[in-house]
Amino acid sequence: KSIFTARLVCECCGGYYGSKVWHSTSKYRRVIWQCNHKFQNGEKCTTPHLYEEHIKDKFILAMNRILENKDEIIENCLLLSENFTVSDDTAIEAVTQEMDVVAELTRNLIQQNSVKPMKQELYKSEYEKLVQRYESLKAKRDALVSKKEAMESKLKFILHYAKTLRGYDAITEFSEDLWLKAVDHVTICKDGGMVFLFKDGSEITV
Repeated sequence: KSIFTARLVCECCGGYYGSKVWHSTSKYRRVIWQCNHKFQNGEKCTTPHLYEEHIKDKFILAMNRILENKDEIIENCLLLSENFTVSDDTAIEAVTQEMDVVAELTRNLIQQNSVKPMKQELYKSEYEKLVQRYESLKAKRDALVSKKEAMESKLKFILHYAKTLRGYDAITEFSEDLWLKAVDHVTICKDGGMVFLFKDGSEITV
C-alpha cells in the first residue's frame, strides 16, 4: 500500500486519487496519480494528474512553512489537550451523578410501592418518567463519552505530531515517516495547487 493512498483528495468531486501506470511495458514506465472518478459518470474531473516526485516536492515546501512556526504550533497543541480534558471529564461526571440520583429515586419508588402499594396508574406513570429520564441521561453521557474518546484519539495524533515537529528545523528531502505522521490529507485543486491539511488542523497551500 502506497503512503499516498487515501491521502490525496480531488477538489472537483471529493474522491481520492489513485495510482496508474503509464507505459507499463516500456523503459518510459511511470507511476502517476489521478482522481479515481476522473472519467466516471460522464463528468470529467478537471484536476490534474500528478507524478510522485511532484507530490514529494510540494510536501517539502509545505512542511518547511509549518516548521517555521513549529514552536507556536506545539504550544497550541499542548493547550488544546489541557483544555479539552478538564471540560469533558467535568461534564461526564455531572451527568453520571444525575443518573445516580435518578436511579436512587427509581429504587425508592419501587420499594415504596412494595411496602405500601400506590395507585397503579400513578405508580406506572412515575416509574416510566424516571426510566425515560434515566435513558435520556444515559444517551447524553454515552454521546459525551464517544465524543471524548474521538477527541482523545485525535489529540493523541496531534501530540504525536507535536513531538515529531520537535525533531525537525527544516527538511531538504522527502521523508515517508514525516509524511505519515504530519499529513491528514492533501486537496488537489483544479489549477494544480495543493492544499495540505496537517494533523493539528493547519492548512498550507502550495
